[in-house]
Amino acid sequence: MLPRLYIVANYSYEALEEDSVDSWLKYLVRLYSYPEPSFLLQLRAKRIALLERIELYRQALELAEEHQFPRNYIYLNSEQPTLFEGCAHHLSQKQLELGLAHKTNSPFAISTHDQLSLTDAQTTEASFLVYSPVFKPSTKQVEGLGLEALRSVCKHSSKPIFALGGISPARAQLCRQAGAYGAAVLSGVSRAKDTHQAIEEYLFSVNSGDKNVRQHTW
Repeated sequence: MLPRLYIVANYSYEALEEDSVDSWLKYLVRLYSYPEPSFLLQLRAKRIALLERIELYRQALELAEEHQFPRNYIYLNSEQPTLFEGCAHHLSQKQLELGLAHKTNSPFAISTHDQLSLTDAQTTEASFLVYSPVFKPSTKQVEGLGLEALRSVCKHSSKPIFALGGISPARAQLCRQAGAYGAAVLSGVSRAKDTHQAIEEYLFSVNSGDKNVRQHTW
């Protein structure tokens, strides 16, 4: 079954002690070492040079293998997805508009922020879609689209929708009630004092009521 929690590990603005390769990789190790792999993970490092990003992702994937974190649970956020053949990818709305969703042979997910992009994404082979921001995110100065907008999106989508933006464990449950398949989170995990405890709280929230909600497989 497709996991219902999607954690975004963002190298560019994670709340780490220092913005460095070492601190980001240590954060990934905490994620990889969660007792049972039960969430999807996006590796996002977009605001750095291409060669630096390639090396960063290479190290991140090696650590995942070392800690036996499933490779098919990892999605790479990259402006050049063809450089990482064999890996799943997370495409931006801009990449969707440029037609890259129809050019990749690897599994992928897509970020969407409006009805037009959601409609376009339905015609692709995306495994799932991420809709944002549902609530006002802590990392951007934008307002949330709201639960009613999320409810409408989920009602008309043939693909699983993950809600992103200002998602706390309590709000994750509200998103599930609105029809979202799951929740995507950034700072809710990265800024937590106890990474594993935060993951556990989110997992409990997004998996509540599974018996009454349709499930998806890859």
